[in-house]
Amino acid sequence: MLGCTRVRFFLDSDSVACSRIGNAAWRQVLATYYDEATINHFQKYHEPARYIQISQQYSSYSKIFVAETNGFVLGFCLLGDLQNPKREGEIYQLFVDPNHRREGAGTLLYATAEQFAREKGITKLRCDSAIHPETIRFWERCGFESKGDMIRKYPDGFEAKVVYMEKQFSWTKSSS
Repeated sequence: MLGCTRVRFFLDSDSVACSRIGNAAWRQVLATYYDEATINHFQKYHEPARYIQISQQYSSYSKIFVAETNGFVLGFCLLGDLQNPKREGEIYQLFVDPNHRREGAGTLLYATAEQFAREKGITKLRCDSAIHPETIRFWERCGFESKGDMIRKYPDGFEAKVVYMEKQFSWTKSSS
């Protein structure tokens, strides 16, 4: 399916698909590593209106990329902190429809987000990986290094164990 897959910027009409994919990823892939309360808590982060809000209100420092094939959304990547004074960005979310994993959409989404970040002058990307061997391996294949487990504290007081990962770039903007 990857042969005709393209990555583009998020449209408001993608919000329901992003919600479906985000919730499916948490429920189907991470259920063996997180308890039901944690999975249910994270569903609120995948409400369709939230993606529209991020796209509209935070567009100067966050971008959502969508991978699609023939109009079907395969996955998405939320890149943020693009105006961070330390020039460090963050991958807040990267999810692929569980029925289309291992087809290359995640790698294509990440490569697009990284290129965009580099063009914006970002010199390092961070991400919190779920405690799941497959997702940790994915980030390692993308060049990220694990900096160890940590407890991520969310604004609403919720806490979850994650693997903190970083990737330092050897170059940034092209000088052309």
